[in-house]
Amino acid sequence: MFENIISALQTLLVYALALLPSLTLCIIYAVDDAERWAGHAAAFCIGSMCLFLVVKLCHKVLILDKDEYLILSGTSGKSFVRGPGIRFPVFTSYERCKAVTIGSVEYAIVQDDITGTLRQVQGPTLLFLGPYETLKSTSEAYNLSPTQYFIVQNILTSEKRLERGPQVFIPGPYERLIGEKVEAVALKHNEFIKIQDKESGKIWIESGVKLIFLEPTHVLMSKILSAWSLKADEYVKLIDSATGKIRVARGEQLVIPGVTESLVGDQILKATRLKAWEYVLVVNTASGDSKIVKGPTMLFLGPSEMITSTGKQQAVEVDQETAVLVRNKSTGQQRLLTEPQLFIPTVDEEILEVRKLIKLADNESMICTDEKGDFRYFYGSAEKRKRPEAEADRSFFLPPYWAEQPLLWSRGRRREKRDLVIHRFDIRPQYMSFEFACRTADNVELVLEGTFFWEVVSLPDMMRMTGDAPGDICNHARSQFIQLVSKVKLQEFMDDFNGIAARAHNDDQHFYESRGIKIHSLEITKYSCADRSTAAILEQIIQETTNRMNRLSQQESENEVALFKVNGMIEQEKMNADLLTIQHQHSESAAINNGTAEAEMVRSFLAGLEETVPDLQSRIELWNVLRKGDALTTISQGKAHVYFTPKDVNLSIENQGSS
Repeated sequence: MFENIISALQTLLVYALALLPSLTLCIIYAVDDAERWAGHAAAFCIGSMCLFLVVKLCHKVLILDKDEYLILSGTSGKSFVRGPGIRFPVFTSYERCKAVTIGSVEYAIVQDDITGTLRQVQGPTLLFLGPYETLKSTSEAYNLSPTQYFIVQNILTSEKRLERGPQVFIPGPYERLIGEKVEAVALKHNEFIKIQDKESGKIWIESGVKLIFLEPTHVLMSKILSAWSLKADEYVKLIDSATGKIRVARGEQLVIPGVTESLVGDQILKATRLKAWEYVLVVNTASGDSKIVKGPTMLFLGPSEMITSTGKQQAVEVDQETAVLVRNKSTGQQRLLTEPQLFIPTVDEEILEVRKLIKLADNESMICTDEKGDFRYFYGSAEKRKRPEAEADRSFFLPPYWAEQPLLWSRGRRREKRDLVIHRFDIRPQYMSFEFACRTADNVELVLEGTFFWEVVSLPDMMRMTGDAPGDICNHARSQFIQLVSKVKLQEFMDDFNGIAARAHNDDQHFYESRGIKIHSLEITKYSCADRSTAAILEQIIQETTNRMNRLSQQESENEVALFKVNGMIEQEKMNADLLTIQHQHSESAAINNGTAEAEMVRSFLAGLEETVPDLQSRIELWNVLRKGDALTTISQGKAHVYFTPKDVNLSIENQGSS
């Protein structure tokens, strides 16, 4: 502003001096004495012209501030003048410029117009451009935190380098940034990452607590991965993709794989904890060898080892009640171990079966087959073990190659299903129900229900002749009933159905004996007609018979009750007579006792007053007076009314009226 004011004053002074000669001439011509003033006017005009030239020169004076500079152009080229100061550019052209302020976090790129080279100017400063310089750009510097970095490339050599924080980064004039700021990879103590150098192809792993600043030629081969923290009972299998070799790393440790290693199965494995009575079969898949590992131990599998599908197994406790059947896989032979022990098989052995001691009760029997397929019979009863076919023991383990021989019997009232499996047979007599359909001679179809009471007396005969003893019994009895019932009419059957049942099993005893079976009894417990109308008539007959029997039974009951009632009355009267006799005897005895006691009391009273009252009659009167007093006392305690005669109270009445 001060410069503008000076420039305005200079302009006004120049114009004032330029007009001064004209004004002077006008004044001279205006006065009378023109000649006298002519010389003075000429001198004044010349002085004014000189003064005008001086003022014109003063108009070229430039006052430069500290942030200004001049670019002067002349015949010899351009020159540079910077402030602060006063300059007189009279005979040259000039360009007045203002310096560029560069902040503390800024920088500028300046180009030399003659050579084309670039230079960098860092702040804080004032940038004064040279005569042949051009400002290409101004930018802010890049602030990098401790976890940030840049990839910088030299545009002349194409070389790249890494600039990491913390710093305020200013790229050089021939440098450029590749991409944005990059965050360093922060790894924890249990993390790792794969890195590859693109120039050399080398791959390595970085792990632990650190910051990873990737060099320009480095690239990440994976994301941040967690190492495997293994407990004491954990382990991992790592396979090397380059060699195919597998290694095992056990806990307790932090496992970081190698460059070419990866986790087999993508999971951490648990060691197999074996107790003292446990074992596993381990197979080496590389060599094909097997081994048995027994407890107590913590089993860590090797690189090529695996536990068979049977998994962890328990040893067999062989004792008095338990045996184990073992087969040798190399020879195929079987053996039964009965010696008390904790049995764990070897690699060549296989447990076929754990057998419990078979103990038969007195009423039980069992049929087994031996290695030749022959039947063997075992009985619990000592008497039956004396039979020729019986084995000697009632408690035993099945030997090798022996097996139980179950019986498959029919079941149901009609024995239509054969699915009842019998392992231990009850040799006691037992009941078996049945239901048959047959037809009488008068063409009435009946449904018979009843029971067999039967017993197996010979197991060898039964096994030789039949595999379904109940089915054979019922089918044969059905055939017998059909034959017998077809020969009688309904009425005859109703009158003698128990006899028909007896003949049904007595007429053909050979059939049952040949099968080792004895029928103790066969009873029909119910029969009914299959036809509804016939069944209704039969129901009426049965109902009428039942009613008649009920009425007879009811009458007998009433007669019995009446007779019992009469007998009771007779017995009651006899007892009443005896009671009266006893009561009479008790009354007599009580009267005698009371009289004796009263006489004794009178005698004692009279004898006691004999000395005081010698007169017997007087003593008797005193006794009577006392007795009357007792009588009055007794009467006064109740609600009775007492009336006395004059004689009783010795009362006399006199009339003493005036005469």
